Amino acid sequence: MLRDYNFVDALRREVDRIALPPESEWSPKASTGRGLWSLAALAIGSLAVAAVALSVVTTDGAAAGAGEVLRRTIGVVPLVLQPRPTPPVRPTVIEGGRRVLPVPNEYRNTQFRYNLVVPAWFHQTPIAVADSVPGLLHRAVFTARDEAAEARFAGGRFLPWDLIVEVYQRGDRTSEQWAGDLGCNRSGPAGASTCALTPTQIHGTPAIVGTRSAPLTGKMYLIERGDQILVLRYVLGDESNRPQDVTEATLDQIIGSLGLP
Repeated sequence: MLRDYNFVDALRREVDRIALPPESEWSPKASTGRGLWSLAALAIGSLAVAAVALSVVTTDGAAAGAGEVLRRTIGVVPLVLQPRPTPPVRPTVIEGGRRVLPVPNEYRNTQFRYNLVVPAWFHQTPIAVADSVPGLLHRAVFTARDEAAEARFAGGRFLPWDLIVEVYQRGDRTSEQWAGDLGCNRSGPAGASTCALTPTQIHGTPAIVGTRSAPLTGKMYLIERGDQILVLRYVLGDESNRPQDVTEATLDQIIGSLGLP
């Protein structure tokens, strides 16, 4: 029965039943404000009746349709959310020299259980790196170079200012031993160390950081995770090969965003 209920007709009947005072009382006059108060009371009463009628209809699951009829009846305009504008690809300098950064991207790797927050002007490069180390399970390379610059540097080698994320089968070797295998070892004159290893933490997770001074400066972070080891590393170049808006601090900030669920 209630599904055939005509809400508009019912509302009109309820409004028609409202007893009106004499016209002399509710008709607006310039000399008194009493009529205006009566008119306001009439409007409030009509809205109250509409609310009661709406509650009757919604008990039968017709809230959406009745609500739309009510909005058309009393002239309420529903709120329309505007789409969020796409942020700029690179940082923007606004008035006063303030630097506004676009919204970063979150990279999630569910297979090897790590997350990174990467600036909007970085992307994961599809270019394969030719060298390989036994035990390599996963490799992701993040770069701020465009496709044309990547093509110029193509050749199966790591590029300066790129961030490399790798996962290896750890075996029975320690983080220090893995660091040596990956280039952080005593390779300088007379066995002098060119890469200093120091303990650190990333969001409370113990790690080893190797800071290279020769032949190329850079860093690598190594985190033991059971029978696997997670490695994040980069090397620095110079102004001739540095992509726009990429600094050592940028790369350290990406590593610092590492999440290990």
